[in-house]
Order: sequence, then C-alpha cells, then structure tokens
Amino acid sequence: MERTAGHFNADEKLRATLGKTEPFREIDIVDAVMDRVRAMNRGQRRTVPPRRLTKAAVLAATGSILLFGSVVGYAATEYAKLKDSKGKVVFETVPASGYTLPNKISERILEYRNRVHDKLKQDEMAAYYVKDDKVSAYAAMEQIDFESKLEYDVYGDYEEKMKKTKAPYLTVPSYLPEGYSFERGELTPRPPLRGEAGGEFEKIRGRLLTAAQNAKNNEVLFMEIVQWKKILNSKLVFSKQNAKLSLLATTGAENGEAKSTFSQRGADRSETVTLSNTQQAIYVRDNGQGGASSNSLGWYDETSNTFYSIYADNTVTREEMLKIGKSLVQAAEKR
Repeated sequence: MERTAGHFNADEKLRATLGKTEPFREIDIVDAVMDRVRAMNRGQRRTVPPRRLTKAAVLAATGSILLFGSVVGYAATEYAKLKDSKGKVVFETVPASGYTLPNKISERILEYRNRVHDKLKQDEMAAYYVKDDKVSAYAAMEQIDFESKLEYDVYGDYEEKMKKTKAPYLTVPSYLPEGYSFERGELTPRPPLRGEAGGEFEKIRGRLLTAAQNAKNNEVLFMEIVQWKKILNSKLVFSKQNAKLSLLATTGAENGEAKSTFSQRGADRSETVTLSNTQQAIYVRDNGQGGASSNSLGWYDETSNTFYSIYADNTVTREEMLKIGKSLVQAAEKR
C-alpha cells in the first residue's frame, strides 16, 4: 500500500516537531499519537496525568558519564537521571514534546477507543483497527491498538485480582494526604509484542485488515477479543472533591533492558530524592504553571523489575509526595 500525500505530510510534521534526526519510523507516529490520546480525560473517571510514565520497553542508554542519581543541565533546564546497580540509566526526565494533536482528531480517536471499551466485558482486552482516512493521516498506516476493561470500584476486588494475576504490586499506601479516599483501581494487560515477524501481533493485525478490506456498509471500526496472559500495570486513583491522586506500577521490559521517563516542561524543575537506604527517585514539580498534574514522583524497583510513579496537582506538597513514595517502598520491601 502506497503512502498517500496525507500520510507523508503528517509524518513530516511530526518529524519536524519532535526533532528526530534518525530515519522516521511509522511506529514513532503511532506512539506520539496514542500517547496523546491515552493522556486525555475519558470523562471525570478517566483523568490521566499529562506527565505520565512512558513505555518501559526501551533499551537503556549506555556510555553515560553521570553518577547514579545525578542531575545534568541542558541549556537552561536541568534533567535528572537514575541508574541501576549495573550503571545503566533506568529512569530519567526528558524535554516534553511541543507537538499537539488537533482537537478534532483527538476527539475522533478517543471516540473510537470509547466505542471499543463500551463493547468489552469485565476482564476482557481487544485489538482494534480504525478505517478512517482522517485519523490515519496522523498515525502509521494500517496500525492497530489495544483496549482493556479491568476496572474495580471496590478496593478489595482490585486487590484480589492484582494478587491472583500476579500484577505489579501496588496497594493503598499507609500514608495519604488528608481528605483523599479510594476512587478506583485498574489493571492493564500486556498486549502482544510488536515487530515479531509471524508473531501474535502480526496475525491479529492481518485478520483485522482483512476484515476491513472485505467490509461492506461503510464500516470503520473492527475489533477482536484477545486472550491476555500477563498484567502490564496496576493503577490506583484517589480523589478529594475534584482533585485526583494517581499511583501507577508498571512491569519493566521482558526482553532487553528496562527504562522509563518523565516528560519535563521548560518551567518544571526535577531533582533526585531518597525514599529509603536503597531506593532513590526522581521528583518533578511544575514551576508556577499549575495544572492537573503538577507533581510527579517516580522510581525503579530493580528487585521486582517494576517502575512506580505518583501524580498529583500542586495542592499536594513535596513532603506529602515523598511520604506516599516512602510508604509504597516500605510496603514492597515487606512482601
């Protein structure tokens, strides 16, 4: 299938905006688009912090001369890095992308995702493909994505499922800022890995594309239930009126070396902090711009190969964020 002019223009725009110097790959477009979509609010119950934990399957950077937990300056902004016991960078802050998906496209993509979500039963995951030229202009050609529904309004139900599925360990912290209470828990299955020739991902993709090619009556959304095997991340959300406090635990890469990042805007300030005798973390706080997610705290538990992150608005203080982090570290160490 040849790339249309619309695809080419979108690719070039993303390449220029994201500042990539290497050959631009289709997967880069999908990641940029879907990261924005997943960061959108799917109603009041779906608030997701814009500064979020990114993929945990990227190869760790090598050759760095930074000491563990050091901070390095680039231009006027400082970026923090954490290393594991082998000296590999496992967590760092990176410049936030200036690219913004057009609102109409964001809404359109989110609408398709919600339609898939609404069709799912509890504990199900589906792969889906959207046959929409306007959306395709901002994504890789013939790309598929995944959506799941493992949602729990009762903490006991979440905890039981988390333990049964051996999901990344995440429980209610022993400390929470005053007024915050449990709102919901979520588990997200690990989708089939991309890029494996003849693998499950490509087989699913092939079936969905065939269904789209043979479709009649102007169908645009095609989905297939996928049998998941493992949980990729666990999430807990606490609320205080309209304020949200989100905790996330994500399993690191199964193949290769684990690494994850926080995006950092120009006005943000990052620093390394200590949560225990053996655990350091990165703390990022908005420097006066405000927003729904002005506080971020993240770290990598090397023993369990798990990334942890906490997101809150700027009404939660630095000291409160560290108390939450320390309580989660202590809970993990006592397992």
